[in-house]
Amino acid sequence: MLIEKTKKVIESQVKLRNGFYTRNLVDILIGRANFIDNNTIELTDPNGLKKKYHASAFFIATGSRPYHPKDVDFSHPRIVDSDKLLLIKITHARLLSMAQE
Repeated sequence: MLIEKTKKVIESQVKLRNGFYTRNLVDILIGRANFIDNNTIELTDPNGLKKKYHASAFFIATGSRPYHPKDVDFSHPRIVDSDKLLLIKITHARLLSMAQE
């Protein structure tokens, strides 16, 4: 249940932002980009195809990563961040029982 809720929140946030970009006529390019010069990027898409884009400005959305405070041992099997949580194949009941151990 927790994992499903997390996925729904992420999907909702992606949809919200995509709607914002669409309403404001912002093209969304997905891939890995390198600046060729101030007004040109070369984008490698998820399939490995490369294409150059020219524009007066680029907005770069790099995504995010969970914050890991130095005093928290994230290698411990019972401590997870949001990325690791999405990879866990475990039921809500099992999570509750783990919390009580």
